[in-house]
Amino acid sequence: MDNQETEGVAASNEEVDPHHSLSELLSNKTYRELTEFQEPFDMFKAMRHHIGENESSAIIRFLVSDQETHGLGIQFLRSWLAEITAELRGKCMGLPSVDFEHVTAEVEWLTTEDRRLDILICLRDPSSKPVAWIGIENKHWAAEQPRQVSHYQEALAEHVNGLPSCVLFLTPSGRNPETGSSPFQSCPWLAVSYVSLLQAIKRLEPGASADVRAFLASFRNHLAANLHHYDMSDVDQSLKHRV
Repeated sequence: MDNQETEGVAASNEEVDPHHSLSELLSNKTYRELTEFQEPFDMFKAMRHHIGENESSAIIRFLVSDQETHGLGIQFLRSWLAEITAELRGKCMGLPSVDFEHVTAEVEWLTTEDRRLDILICLRDPSSKPVAWIGIENKHWAAEQPRQVSHYQEALAEHVNGLPSCVLFLTPSGRNPETGSSPFQSCPWLAVSYVSLLQAIKRLEPGASADVRAFLASFRNHLAANLHHYDMSDVDQSLKHRV
């Protein structure tokens, strides 16, 4: 074996200095950022308050209405509808073409059979005349009741007097309802995932005022964690970036 080969074997057998490697790691900027990483502020977690279906329905109603103090006008509903435009065109054909300037909404809309639709949204023209209606059945994890979605389709079709309407079946996965009536064309159902809602919120955050932006981010992060959509949370994206 010549001298060059001998030197190579000796070098390969040298032990790595653990103190040197550890000091390199501890002095690394990215490692320091990871050790200092904190979850983004979640006002709901700070209040020890879990957002269930009733609470999320109330917040969605608040955000879609331009009568509220959030300063978003109708931007939230426009942003959300933009996320599901393709699906709307496939199933609720009258809705994508509707021009609206105002939005009102209510929760727990009571039908003639004393059943309650989670959210009822009315799209209105500049003179506040109704031009379309959207019902939302909000399901985090709860099971459907007998004939639930088909009943809401029938009740809403009767209520809207021929205006475009649709029942959104809002769930974490965007699964189809088991109780929906597919041939009911006057008021069809549309399965919608919570991802579309979270995307709509995220798109609005940069243009919102500081306090509303903090509220939107808290709502989004809280829902993302509780509905297992971690890819829509700031924690997940911040950690991926740092790693």
